Amino acid sequence: MLTLTRGLLATALLALLLAGCAYQPGIVERVTDDDPASLLEQAQQQEPSQAARTRLDAADILARQGERTQALEIARNIDDARLAGDQRARWALLLADLGESQGDPEAVIRATQDLDGLELNRGQALALREQRGLALLEVDEPLAAAEALLAVQAESDDEALNDPIWRALGGLDGRRLTRLA
Repeated sequence: MLTLTRGLLATALLALLLAGCAYQPGIVERVTDDDPASLLEQAQQQEPSQAARTRLDAADILARQGERTQALEIARNIDDARLAGDQRARWALLLADLGESQGDPEAVIRATQDLDGLELNRGQALALREQRGLALLEVDEPLAAAEALLAVQAESDDEALNDPIWRALGGLDGRRLTRLA
């Protein structure tokens, strides 16, 4: 009986060992282990759409490693027209986050210029619209900022937006205020 149990246990362990050796990591798992510098080198040899995706992966890795300035520079230079829908959304979220954290409102505005064309959930869309409104306020576009922030507040009831909304409204003359009504 003891020999039979040992034989079954040995067979089960051998099967687990073979299954572990046969496992191939997926693309996503391999990309996260790659060095951003090697990804950027790869991108130089790739066709434009693949190169844009590879640069996005490199920027994402750099951002997670705390190299946000370099990640912003790479993300800013990605041709987002070359990215598929889900990748464009990922790019927009990354670029807007990096632009906001690095004090670059132009990057946020670029990332959020086509929000309706992105595949976003409600929370992501509201966050990007809020970032856009705040960035527009920073570049002295009070009417566009007020419109964006009022739309976000109407959907979210976020009272924290009151101060930026009032700042935007304070920058408008009477004629432009009536356009909001």
